[in-house]
This record gives sequence, C-alpha cells and structure tokens, in this order.
Amino acid sequence: MCIRDRLIGGAICPTDPVVASSIVTGGLARQHLPDRFRYGLSTESAINDGLAYPLVLLPVLLLLPNESSPWLTWGLRVILWEIGGAVALGALLGWVVGKALLVAEHKKSLDHSAFLATTLALTLLTLGVGKFLATDSVLAVFVAGMVFSQMVGGSDRAKENKIQETVNLFFTLPIFIFLGLMLPVDSWFELGWEGIWFTIGILAIRRIPVILALSPFLPIWNNWKLALMAGHFGPIGISALFYAMVILDKTGNNIAWTLGSLVITSSLIIHGMTAAPLARLWAKVDEGQDESEAFIIKAADVICAYLKTLEELSAGNQEFVLAKKRLDKILKDYHSQEVDYFMRAYVPSFSLSLDEITQEEHDI
Repeated sequence: MCIRDRLIGGAICPTDPVVASSIVTGGLARQHLPDRFRYGLSTESAINDGLAYPLVLLPVLLLLPNESSPWLTWGLRVILWEIGGAVALGALLGWVVGKALLVAEHKKSLDHSAFLATTLALTLLTLGVGKFLATDSVLAVFVAGMVFSQMVGGSDRAKENKIQETVNLFFTLPIFIFLGLMLPVDSWFELGWEGIWFTIGILAIRRIPVILALSPFLPIWNNWKLALMAGHFGPIGISALFYAMVILDKTGNNIAWTLGSLVITSSLIIHGMTAAPLARLWAKVDEGQDESEAFIIKAADVICAYLKTLEELSAGNQEFVLAKKRLDKILKDYHSQEVDYFMRAYVPSFSLSLDEITQEEHDI
C-alpha cells in the first residue's frame, strides 16, 4: 500500500459523529430504533473520529521532504502530545466546567437552566484551547463532553432539553453550506468511472463486513440485524472533510480532497435518503419481538429515568421537577401490577438518606 493510499484511507475511515447523530436523534429514530443501536453508533463515531488523527498524520509526515525523523515525530509529537495532551485537556476542562455548573446549581446562582449554554461554551472552549496548544481538538472535545456528562448527568438532561438536536443545527448547517461551495466537481468528472467504482466500494465494504465479523464480540450489536444496520449507518462527513483539508494544507496533495469530497457527498445523499425508510423497516422487522418482553424493557427504562430524577431532586437540583411529573404520569398510565408494586415497595427508599435507610433496617 502506497503512502497516498494511506492518506485517503485515513481521511475517510472515521464515522462522522455529527452526521451520525442526525440519523439516531429525532422522533422517528427514538420511536423505531433501539436505544443500544442509537447510543452505540453515537459513541463509536465520536471515539473513532478523534482516533483517526494519527492515521492521517503518519503518512503526512512521511511525505514531508523536510521531515528528517517522521516516525520519531509521529510517536512523540502526535501520539504523546497531540493525542495524549488532548485526552488530558478534555478531561480537565470537562471536570472543571462540570464542577462549576454543579456548584452554581447547588448555590442557586442560576435563574434558569444553563445546560445548553454550558454545553456549547464547553465545546467552543475546548476547540479553542486544543487548537492553541496544538493538540487533537476533536478528540479533546469528545473527552471533555464525556467527563462533563458523567459529572452532571448529561444524558438525562439532554433528553429533556433536546441538546443533541440543537447542537447539530448549530454546527452542521454552516459547515455543509461551505462544503457545497467548495466541492471540486470538475475534478470529479476527471476521475471518470474510477471515481464511481471507488465510491461504491468504500460505501459497500468500508464498514459492513467488519461490523458483521465483530458483532459476536460487541454487546451493543450482538445480532446480525443490528450489526448490518450499524455497518450501513457509518456516514462520512465533517471529520473526513477536516482531515482532507489537513492533508491538502500540509502536503499540497489534492487527491485526498478530491476523493474525500466525492465520498462525503455520496455518503450524505445515500445515508440521508435511507435513514427514515430503514428506521421504519426496522420497526416492521422487529415486530416479532414478544410484546410482554418489550413492555418490561420499556417500563424498566422509564423507571430508571424516574429514579434518576429522584436522585437529582434529593441533591437539590430543581431542573428535574417537570421530568419527574412527566415520568410519574407515564408510569401510572401503564396500569401494570408489576410496575405499581415496584413503585410502592421499592421506589420510596430511593428518596431516603442513608441514616433513614439504616433506621428502617434496625426497626425491622
């Protein structure tokens, strides 16, 4: 494999988290696609988006004529500083911002929910600092978001405030407008049939065979139907655009940009057109699932969310008042003896302090 092939492969290999999130969010996806598929695809795309960086930088360094020790530079600067530094920076900023938000909420110094504004501010802050320190800012943002979410219960807040959909609109539209203005259409025509077959091959075999082969070892996609869906929905988008532009800027080689932009455009069209039909098809294919089993799983999911609201309210976080009322109504509307029994027998203990629980056990 020549260095040019490595350049192209590194640029288009990552699943784009922004485009992937547009596939797995929204009412249609939440209604028809299983949660483990949606969350798994979002997590996987965010991780490999940042980790593709060293795969792109190695062939770039090998092509630079003034780089005397490309492997040493790759190991020390790219791996240790740009990747390792991005992880450390993201973890630090995510922890600091998360801690600051929790302290502000505890002291009631916020007169309204600041989760959306804080999420956007953390993203822009991490991008800026990561770029200033010459680290992998994309990976830094992922790590910062993960740490921040773990600290403040971000997944539950995001469901209430539709954070993911809002962030997608904020970042996606301007970038794809600029992409449309920059497309090298004339260069595509110069590729001829080779460009068409290259695009078909990438979209067909880049992910599907690999995900199917690994599905026995992936708990989130451990059956062939889910693995096939996950293999298909591996859109190529903003991350590939970023890496293609990095290659063009550092090497002056425009083949990665020409082929990358062609694959990006094809991926956006194909995955965008098939997202809704395949979500509806999945719902029909999955109708064979036992209804009682499906109800138990759904009820358990709602109960877990309800317990999370109790935990947040016990900690003084009043943002979850409306969420608790909504979930309370959903659980009552189930009219299930099993759910009602669990709510009567076990749920009250989740609002008790440790001393109160210990006192109850002593009384028994």
